[in-house]
This record gives sequence, C-alpha cells and structure tokens, in this order.
Amino acid sequence: MRGRLDRRVEKVSEQSRIEIYDRFEPIESLWRETERTGVCYVFQTFDWLSRWYRIVGMPHRIVPFLVVVRDSEYCRAILPLGVEERMGLRMLVGVNHSDYIAPILGADNTRSDWVQSMYSEVVKECSRRGIDLIYLPKLPELIEHQPNPLLELPCTFQVNSYAVRLSGTWKSYYSVRLDASARHDSRRRRKRLSELGRLRFLVAQERTDILRLVERMIEQKRQRYRETGVQDQFVDPAHADFYRTLALDLVPKGIVHLSALMLDDRILAAHWGAIHGKRFYHLMPSYESQWRKYSPGRLLLEDLLKWCYESGLEVLDFTGGEEKYKQDWSNEKMRLFCYFKPITWKGYAAQVVRAGRRQVRRLFEK
Repeated sequence: MRGRLDRRVEKVSEQSRIEIYDRFEPIESLWRETERTGVCYVFQTFDWLSRWYRIVGMPHRIVPFLVVVRDSEYCRAILPLGVEERMGLRMLVGVNHSDYIAPILGADNTRSDWVQSMYSEVVKECSRRGIDLIYLPKLPELIEHQPNPLLELPCTFQVNSYAVRLSGTWKSYYSVRLDASARHDSRRRRKRLSELGRLRFLVAQERTDILRLVERMIEQKRQRYRETGVQDQFVDPAHADFYRTLALDLVPKGIVHLSALMLDDRILAAHWGAIHGKRFYHLMPSYESQWRKYSPGRLLLEDLLKWCYESGLEVLDFTGGEEKYKQDWSNEKMRLFCYFKPITWKGYAAQVVRAGRRQVRRLFEK
C-alpha cells in the first residue's frame, strides 16, 4: 500500500493544498489534532475509522481515499472516503457503519472556498483511477453547529435524522414529552417486571459484561431481522467483529457505551451506542422478542435518556430514519442528503438505473 496517491499535492489557493492518502498511519497525528480542535461526528474519528478499516474495510478490499485540505497554519478539513467495488462498479463512497458521511472541519472552519477546488481534484483523481461514480449518502445538514460545506455540491434530500436536545432536567423533559397515560404505562410495566425479579439498568464496564452484552445485542438483532424480513447484516462475520472489537477497545476510552435492562441475570433489552464530545449516539437497540409485551426497549431508552441527563450530555442523537419512536421522543430534526456523481459510462448507466428505480417506487406509492 502506498502512503499517498500519485497526485501528491494540488493547489487550492495561494496557501491551501489538497493531499489524498490511501493509508491512515501517515496522517494519524494530524487527524487526531484536527478532530480534537475542530468539529466532527464520532463516525469520522480516527479511533472509529482506523478500526473499521482493519476489521471491515481490508477484508472487503476497500481502499482508503482520505482527502486532506490544509495550508501552512490550519488543517481545514479531512474527508474520509473509500474506493469499493460493487456489482462491477468502482465507487468512491462513504464508510459504512457511519450514520453520517461528513468531513472533519478544522478549528478555522469559517471558510468553505476550498470545497469546489477539492471536489474538482477528487473528480480528476477518480478519472485517473478508473472510478465509475461517487456516491455519498447520509450527508448531514450540519456538522454539530456548523453548516456542512459539502452541501455546496448538488445534493438531493434523502431522509431526516432525529435528536433530543437535553435541556432542562430529565423530569421536566419526561413530563412534557410523554403524556400522563404513557408515563403511567411505563410505571405499570416496570412494576410488573419487578414482581418477577430484580429489574435494573446496567452500564457495562467489565470485560465479561461488555462481551456478554455485545453478543446478546447481536443475537437479539438477528432475531428481529428474521421476524421482519430485513436483511441480516451479521451474516457477514466482519460486522459482528466490528461491534465486538470497538466495544472492547473503546468502552474503556468512553467512546463506546453499552447498556442493558436486566431482570435478575437476563438481558431483556440491550443497546450499543457511542459518545463523542457532548453527544450520545443511539445506534443499535435490541430487545428479547418473548418479553415484547413489557416494552423492554422503551424502558431501556427511558433509562438511557435519564443517564444522559445525569451525565451532563447535551444531545441524544437517534441519527437517520423515520421510525415513529424517534419522532415521538425527539425535539430536533436535521435533514440528510445524498450526492451521486457518475464519471464513466458505467457510472452514467448506473445513474439511469437508479433514477428508474425511484420512478417505479413513486408509481406504486401513489
């Protein structure tokens, strides 16, 4: 693997330049400093992505395409992408296991004049390497409080993401967000469960608890996939390895957060999430199907929200998706966009197929 692609440095302006790397190691110190002083989501952090590449990217022959924009004083942005082959197409894509595809914005992120020049050089590099298309879904409207400069590109709306702004107190939020009958229902379900054993909220810290909760989360998710007919991501063992390894490595660092609703020693519901800055990411909830009548997933979410309030966090982020529970609990939403750019004739053919599928879906939605 080369440390930097052949097109080493391209001028953006008098002071800024673009560099494209296909390895993480040469820019680790720059990356960590930029994420520390700038703004980003957890999915763009070095700890997250370097492990993702080792566990998922390499086995699937995905080649890193790491775009760095910097000048003599600042790293303006780092955009982590990858080159992947799907169905005979070579695609420049965002990383899967990333609910938001976005750049890290450096400390001086008031300028966005680098975006069009960066984009031009990325397209040139794609042409040079025989990449058929660029596909960037899940582009967030904001990166924390900063506008996402990638939205200067011609993007289309994809879906909303939902979040809870944790202002005030848990008690005040809970009383406003849920009406009296819903709060009574939660108390009733907790009471009924407590009559069957010791009901408690567990945040995993010990290795045995971490491994047990990850494995149970995966088992519960797979059961739910079978019940709903949703494609089971865990058929590929690399995906299970990703969640397992990140939990073992990053729970001690406070980046991954594992929790469960326990009845004695039984895991009724589990959650695999992450924390970056003051933001909690609600990512992989699961529950035991046979205990569905007690709504263990909802009860665990209530415990998690209370824990976030008590821990001084500012946001619980449900990320993208229009699930009803996300809308019910949230007091904020953000739009996510998609960017699609064909480069070769194969890319243009894929664009025609993609547009046709959208038209067919609209026809049957009427």
